[in-house]
Amino acid sequence: MTNTNRPVTEFSHKTSTELPQERSQGLNVDPTDVNARPDLDTNRVPDMNEAGDHPVGTSVGVLGGAATGAAVGAAAGPVGAVVGGIAGGVVGGLAGNEIADAIDPTAEDVYWRDQYQNRPYYNETRSVYADVDYDRDYRGAYRLGYENRPLYEQNVDFDRAEPELRTKWEQMKGDSRLNWEEAKFAAKDAWQRVTR
Repeated sequence: MTNTNRPVTEFSHKTSTELPQERSQGLNVDPTDVNARPDLDTNRVPDMNEAGDHPVGTSVGVLGGAATGAAVGAAAGPVGAVVGGIAGGVVGGLAGNEIADAIDPTAEDVYWRDQYQNRPYYNETRSVYADVDYDRDYRGAYRLGYENRPLYEQNVDFDRAEPELRTKWEQMKGDSRLNWEEAKFAAKDAWQRVTR
């Protein structure tokens, strides 16, 4: 049975380059120019960090904000806890993204690649491993420090976070030959550099 109460519209599969000239004139777009909107390249996959998105920083902010908001809102009862949790999550997510945005991982990597040989612990490590290498041995330790700093409250120092960072190092050290006692100095240097 066909519904006769609704008007049937024609659906066109034409692309914007096949629009009639009179429809595209109002847009000031040449209907035959495929480069008229290069920002609409449909074959390009966007990079998550392209627009300043920081999933880890945002997630940590959401969780912390939601917990705080729910605790504060609980004074008004269950509905207050839910509303407080939602509001806190939104505000916390925005704050977490902003904090993570302040750290440029590429700039940090470049900085430490240039500086690691000038650090006092480098000579100690070199006495154990004559062929110590930034990419294989130190890069992950520095990254551990500067990537994890925004995940902690501003008043938390490296020593308080060290047990958790040690566990993370053991999980992610990959091909690095450094044990935690050797790597922690690099992680601490990177942590302190991005502490603002």
